[in-house]
Amino acid sequence: QNLGVKKGSTIIVCSDILKFLILFKKKKINFNSDHFIDLLIDVVGKQGTIVFYSFNWNFFEGKIFNYKDSKSFSGALSNAALKRDDFKRSKSPVYSLLVCGRYQKEICNMNHSDCFSLNSPFGFLLKKKAKCLLFDLDYKNSAFPFFHVAEQKAKSYYRYFKFFSGKVMKDNKEKKIKIKMFVRKKNYKVTTIYSNSTDNYLKKMNALIKNKFYDISISLLDIKILYDITVKQL
Repeated sequence: QNLGVKKGSTIIVCSDILKFLILFKKKKINFNSDHFIDLLIDVVGKQGTIVFYSFNWNFFEGKIFNYKDSKSFSGALSNAALKRDDFKRSKSPVYSLLVCGRYQKEICNMNHSDCFSLNSPFGFLLKKKAKCLLFDLDYKNSAFPFFHVAEQKAKSYYRYFKFFSGKVMKDNKEKKIKIKMFVRKKNYKVTTIYSNSTDNYLKKMNALIKNKFYDISISLLDIKILYDITVKQL
């Protein structure tokens, strides 16, 4: 709430909870992931939306992606949300999202085969001016897949479209699907990063607010503003 998260907000939660676990252990308090998620839902209210990334790259290795059981590679809280009945998973077998709240149906019913299209859930979140709530993570190093959405929008020369086929499992039914992804060209050794000065630029635009809980960094990022800047720079 101090960062500006309000009732009705659409929030993407990105977290590394290791420091939380250490802190709570020192204070002899049990850290409960479900209680933590419940508090986040309470902050945004019934008209708000909570989103967790639930990315999984096993599809590229020929493994069947199960919407219910395939592990999220996006952290412990994401996997805790995966086990809950109030969260539903979007349809991408690679860049899926776990959603609870107002926009759950719109995001999870969205048919899309292009991972980074503006017609994907990422594009939907940009239109709804979602914000990214980061616990002990830095958007410059991780937790900002919208960078790839910007690369596709800008038609970055060092990437190209590639198709992948594989199998998914939903409601005990197996299905073969094909997805399209804007991937990096192997012969282009280009490094694309945000510089440290990006923080100051975003703060001046009120697009990045930082705080701390003990020694744990917590920040709120306006993804639309950073996305627009990224497209312009690219």
